[in-house]
Amino acid sequence: MTTTERRLVVAGAVLGLLLGGCGGGDGSTGGAPDDPAVPADPADPPGGAPAPPATFDADVVPGADGVRITYTLRNDGTGELLVVDGVPRPSGATVRYAPDRAYITGRGADGILLSQRVFPWPDTDGMAWDQAPRVGVTRLAAGQELRRELTVPEPFVRAHPFGDDLGDGPVVLPARLSEVTFCLGVIAPPYPPALALDEGEGEGDVPTVNHGNVPWAAQHQLCSDPVPLD
Repeated sequence: MTTTERRLVVAGAVLGLLLGGCGGGDGSTGGAPDDPAVPADPADPPGGAPAPPATFDADVVPGADGVRITYTLRNDGTGELLVVDGVPRPSGATVRYAPDRAYITGRGADGILLSQRVFPWPDTDGMAWDQAPRVGVTRLAAGQELRRELTVPEPFVRAHPFGDDLGDGPVVLPARLSEVTFCLGVIAPPYPPALALDEGEGEGDVPTVNHGNVPWAAQHQLCSDPVPLD
């Protein structure tokens, strides 16, 4: 039986606190006041899909110009996988879904999470969204391999598909950042209707899916180990 292999190679050193370039609406950067009353990113809810047959290798390398991420994913199964790798990039009146971008959120008291994945609906009564935001995906056929490279520059600027205010005021990143983690979402069939898979057949378009609780539960996250930033 094929098992999921994960390997992380870490190199380099960090010269500053961190990166950015994929911004939240209010510019909520690392270095925000270390105040427990200031809203922080919530932890993921329990659940998610089991690991599909796949091999995932990720290099997460902090450096002077930000954090460089190189990853390879091979589909070892017999059916396709949807790789959640298209973070929205506004472009005039349209939105492009770019594999060289990452969502940027806080993780715990002093960590940062860079990710390409589906997010669940925020657990809040204080905000409402007219429709689910969307994220781009790549179809990875059985036996195929996908390789991506991206650099998230410093300073970090929070980027979350549901925005900076999840119901309790603007969310800020941790004030003191000591580690960074990268996670990639993959979804195996059968795809739930709530995923709302759109093939994106226009020029330059890519397939997209919804964020939300059902898509999140259908997703498995492949994550690196935390990488020190000092």
